[in-house]
Amino acid sequence: VPIDPAIEPLSRYYLALALSNAGHAAAADQYDRFLRADRRSLQASQWGRELLFLDRQQGQTFQGIGDLLHRLDQPADARKAYDRAQQAGVMNISELIQRQVYTDLRLGAADRAVERVVSRIRAAEEDQAGLELATYLIDQGVDGDALAQRLRDIYLRENRPAGLALAIARMVPPEQSEALLLEHLDQKPGDGAVFEALLTSKLPKGGVG
Repeated sequence: VPIDPAIEPLSRYYLALALSNAGHAAAADQYDRFLRADRRSLQASQWGRELLFLDRQQGQTFQGIGDLLHRLDQPADARKAYDRAQQAGVMNISELIQRQVYTDLRLGAADRAVERVVSRIRAAEEDQAGLELATYLIDQGVDGDALAQRLRDIYLRENRPAGLALAIARMVPPEQSEALLLEHLDQKPGDGAVFEALLTSKLPKGGVG
């Protein structure tokens, strides 16, 4: 009986998974062999469907490779793997960006880390993960005032999106936050989320009652 051609790349994948879970460097090579395997004759095979399912998760595979390379103290190669994961697409982009930012900082590329965070906040203005990344950058020594100013420049240039106003307001001291929200409502009085944020900031810390 002929051997199903999908067995070989599938065995590479599951071997890589086992090696990765055990922390072995050889996992990266097995992942690479899995990804480079010829797919042209596999779609009609008995195991081809499972292989195609794994192929649709290539972004997660590259993310896993990046995690492994970090554990092996190879952050430069980990960054390449994470970038390939971003190109392939992943289920949770926020988790991937967290990994990329950590890697950039580990490699001393703070400017690149800032660019990633600014792009994330700009693309998903009210995403809590983006705001947490901004806080993480500041905790790691990035100039918080400069980061807030970068976001403010984008905010003004792009006609004052409400989400960006809220993001910046969470990053700056209370008096600056209040001034920003008031300024925003002066220009866009119909933005309910900004009004609610301003109202909340005025309430006593313990709430009403």
